Amino acid sequence: MNNYFIWFIIFFCIILPLFRERKQADVRKIQKKRRKQGNVTMDEIIKEFIDKEVVVYVSGSGSAAVTGFIRKAENGWIKLEKSNKQVEIISIDYVSRIQEYPRNKKGKKKMIFAE
Repeated sequence: MNNYFIWFIIFFCIILPLFRERKQADVRKIQKKRRKQGNVTMDEIIKEFIDKEVVVYVSGSGSAAVTGFIRKAENGWIKLEKSNKQVEIISIDYVSRIQEYPRNKKGKKKMIFAE
């Protein structure tokens, strides 16, 4: 019984953090590859959303969704203005998805669920 408890502690204290670190290393490798290739195409795609209300899904330390109007997109950065006039600057490296804010048939905003 005591021997199983020791293996259980070793698994949760040593092995699980190694899996988590591996996943973060893979994300860093992808970001490094994107920087080498250049994000010119991503900049051009994002420029289609300028002055539209969008939802930007950002990955990194945690997952988050930021809503607002895209004001600028250049050199790998997005300038996003929220409805309360706050401005956020987001790196394109961490953007996983952008979509125009969904609306129903009457033009009202729909509820957004983060995935």
